[in-house]
Amino acid sequence: MAKFCMRCGKKLQYENAEICPNCGAPVTPPQVAAVSQPKSNNAIIIIVIVAAVFIGIILISAVIGAFVFGMAGNVAQSKVVAATAQHTGTSITVTFLGGQDSSQLTSYDVIIDNTNVLSKTSPTIGKASIFYGPYTGTSNHVLVIGDFNDGSQQVILDKYL
Repeated sequence: MAKFCMRCGKKLQYENAEICPNCGAPVTPPQVAAVSQPKSNNAIIIIVIVAAVFIGIILISAVIGAFVFGMAGNVAQSKVVAATAQHTGTSITVTFLGGQDSSQLTSYDVIIDNTNVLSKTSPTIGKASIFYGPYTGTSNHVLVIGDFNDGSQQVILDKYL
């Protein structure tokens, strides 16, 4: 099979010629070392993605199943009741304001600066209790804790005055 010069296009007389006798250009192009391609990790990536999707589906199914089949029944429900407290001179007034769950409230305690100043008071909407003492400054901690007819307790008010 006849070879031709890559530079001038003339036919070469000898197949094994290394230089074109017409223009002097090298006949065989320089050899380029083959660059090896790194092995692809596509299979590993696909396996990790499939496993992550599978685990996600299992977790979502478990959460949905817990709610649909009532397995999440032990989650405590917050009651909606409120009280307020205000500082007047050296006294603190705590007022029970009621709320949508006030009919379930059986009693409440008032604690000021870690001292229980009122225990098991029956809730009456709008009822104000005044506590006299040397309550001055802005560091008096007022805590009102309610007892409900289902046996639960809940903090109704937690405030610094």
